[in-house]
Amino acid sequence: MPSLWTPTDWAARLAELQASSGDEKSAPLRRDIRSLGTLLGQVLREQSGDQLYDTVEILRRTAISRRECEAEGNKTDARVHLDEAQFITNQSARDPHFAYRLARAFASYFELINLAETNHRKRRRKSSLLNAGATPQRGSLRGTLRRLKAAGFDRAAALRLLAQICITPVFTAHPTEVARRSVMFKRRRISDLLAKLDEIPLPQTELDALEGSLLGEITALWQTDDVRTARPTVRDEVRMALDYYEASIFETMPVLYNEIAAAFTAEYAEDAAPLELPLVVRFGSWIGGDRDGNPFVTAETTADSLAMSRQLLLDHYLTRLAIIFDQLAPSIHQVPISDALHMRLAEYLEDLRKSGHTTSDDYFPSEAVRFMIACITLRLGGLPPASVLRNLALTPNAKLANYTQASELLDDLALLDLSLRANHGERLAEMYIDPLLLEVRTFGLHLQTLDIRQHARVHELAVEELTSWQQTSGQLPAPLTEQTAEVLATFRGIAEIKKRSPESITTYVISGAASAQDALRVLWLARIGNVCVEGGITDGIVDPGLQPVPLFESIEDLRNASAICRELWTSEAYKPLLAAWNGRQEVMLGYSDSNKDGGMIASTWEIWKAHRALHEVARECGVDLRLFHGRGGTVGRGG
Repeated sequence: MPSLWTPTDWAARLAELQASSGDEKSAPLRRDIRSLGTLLGQVLREQSGDQLYDTVEILRRTAISRRECEAEGNKTDARVHLDEAQFITNQSARDPHFAYRLARAFASYFELINLAETNHRKRRRKSSLLNAGATPQRGSLRGTLRRLKAAGFDRAAALRLLAQICITPVFTAHPTEVARRSVMFKRRRISDLLAKLDEIPLPQTELDALEGSLLGEITALWQTDDVRTARPTVRDEVRMALDYYEASIFETMPVLYNEIAAAFTAEYAEDAAPLELPLVVRFGSWIGGDRDGNPFVTAETTADSLAMSRQLLLDHYLTRLAIIFDQLAPSIHQVPISDALHMRLAEYLEDLRKSGHTTSDDYFPSEAVRFMIACITLRLGGLPPASVLRNLALTPNAKLANYTQASELLDDLALLDLSLRANHGERLAEMYIDPLLLEVRTFGLHLQTLDIRQHARVHELAVEELTSWQQTSGQLPAPLTEQTAEVLATFRGIAEIKKRSPESITTYVISGAASAQDALRVLWLARIGNVCVEGGITDGIVDPGLQPVPLFESIEDLRNASAICRELWTSEAYKPLLAAWNGRQEVMLGYSDSNKDGGMIASTWEIWKAHRALHEVARECGVDLRLFHGRGGTVGRGG
């Protein structure tokens, strides 16, 4: 029996993928939905029997008939079909186990449809790029650049506008996210299999294999619990968020910047000057830092979260370097290296000789590029294979001082990049070094910043308790309450973390902010915990400091947000801090609690007004405002 995706004509299948309008354009989506539904039906029969499958089919057909009657204005028959569906569901509800499986069958169907629709969006986007002369899609970067150019913006002006944008998606754990990692992995594999079905033409054996794999994944999905049966730990939540980096983010970043560069090149083809793109994306997280109402988030879990992020990133860098090492082997017998790279390698050789980690006193490797990659690997805490160490005259326990900040790693990679470019290796630099440079610019040595969050009332109580110090002896009141002790431990933990990785924690979000004092209390507590809130440079390491970020959540607080910020930004105690932070201030707007407080319409309206008012006050006070939109609620999260 041929596969559900077997075409009668491959040329017609290709025409569907290239179609720009009409039924032909949506044919692949309809086929995916129909075929996935057929496979799910087969799984339902196999796993739960004909009764469940027949009930699902009757309900499905009844719902379709009702919708068609409503579209035709036939309200009488539509009501009949509705009554039929209600009767079937009421009958099914008598057996809770059957009702559960029935609901789950429809949930699985809609989940598969969602995956098909997501794949179709990717398919249509790719189709739009096939015709170089076609009008760019509305909302795409190239489409925006074309409109800017038509409005009189040259490439330099467009790049200046782009440099003002930096989007920071922030991962957060939330009780409404109940999907298990195993379920998410299965969804991802189904999505990947759907994408492979568009790689046409495919031999029948491969089509059959892909369909078989889809059937297997749907079966596995049906046999897997959809939600967790035990509360996840903070570590579980961190690991779940980090999965996204390995699954998509690491691979997507170079693609994103390549698309941006291609859009600029296409729309400003007359400008031949080298294109230097600004950084437009960074990443953040609340998981392990959000302690507002979560007693499981402590100073220890915060440190653990950052350590897990850093280790994932270092492992990724080391994997990238191992691939580059395998692919790049220029010899100085064939092509020279730059003087700057030669000097840096000489410094590393001297460090290795002094520490006894090289087996030769007068050695300079002929494969200098590989030696530089090996040195970068050592400074990241990795170790090249034993055979590589022997070839480079290094001992098995070779070590170099670890990088303390991302700028050091960037400097080494830039030296390597420039050396390749200066010696007929432009393509090699673009293919191997530039993507890694981009990743280091984006992720640094910490992967993502970790925001700390606590409620303003907790800070208020801690300040009240801690200000009872005996001024003469400077001793803490004893004993501290558990809550205040944890607040103090948090700030002390931040201080220790920032000594090792100052860029990993830069903001402290204040839930329930209702006055300027809420921000000032955080600064007072931070200084008690030995956190340098202003930031600065110590031993050549740049610390951006720690900025309090007021979170305006309730309808009342949103209405008062601009007045509170004006009071804070004009405060004589706060002005020096703003100057230390280059005039930039982050403010967070809360969607979830404002929804709960006033409803969705009131929330949207008050956030819009607060947004405008905050920008007006920022201009008035000379503040460079950065807004953190805390999209919340089940609708905002896709529920």
